Amino acid sequence: AISGPDAYHLIQLMTPRDLSKARIGRCFYVPLCNPEGGIVNDPIAIKLTENDWWLSIADTDVMLWAQGLAIGFNLDVTVTEPDIWPLAVQGPKAEDLMARVFGESVRDIKFFGIKPMSYQGVDMQIARSGWSKQGGFEIYLNNPDLAHALWDELFEKGHDLQVRAGCPNAVERLESGLLSYGNDIDDSNNPFECGLDQYIKLDANIDSLSLPALRALAGKQSQQLVGLIFDQTMDFKNKKVSYNDQIVGEVT
Repeated sequence: AISGPDAYHLIQLMTPRDLSKARIGRCFYVPLCNPEGGIVNDPIAIKLTENDWWLSIADTDVMLWAQGLAIGFNLDVTVTEPDIWPLAVQGPKAEDLMARVFGESVRDIKFFGIKPMSYQGVDMQIARSGWSKQGGFEIYLNNPDLAHALWDELFEKGHDLQVRAGCPNAVERLESGLLSYGNDIDDSNNPFECGLDQYIKLDANIDSLSLPALRALAGKQSQQLVGLIFDQTMDFKNKKVSYNDQIVGEVT
């Protein structure tokens, strides 16, 4: 959580995506990049109020980096890890289940929108997002005392929908082209190499640490992350990819 008058300033320093016109109640996929243009993390940034943002991060730490930037740039913000426990409800029947638990107005949440919804008298943020291509919601549970009740109610009211416990599906993720930080990409990659060009506005008038380096790198990357489709079982003891007897890449 990044809160304070300079919250936007800090978020913008960390990402080359232009968030200057970001609206309250919206989620944004944001590659976070260092001054060399390398990807540090690729979280979802959530604008809750003018002075309050959340970063729902991938598999690296961001808090210490954000705190360091806040101190180094003398920004009027607090950077904390709030007591929030995200719970994803994903799949083609997710909306029906969520409506049974939180009410019909949950259907009004647009893609990558977020708004507070009440559960047993407690407001918690709910976003139409999630780490799958199936669609669904993420519940940002803010009260651990409600965890068991919420879990049980989702299963009770979703019995006829074949609700079941799950986790991010690696096969579906790969086939859908969803990147995994630490597996597919890390800080040795820049957004251009990863097909994330659409999230970078090189001519934006914003204060971003990585934009100068990314402007210099644009169109000059030496490698590109792409998907491979196989029509047969493969032996991956050798992860090198060759074409016309020349090594052209490596399977990650």
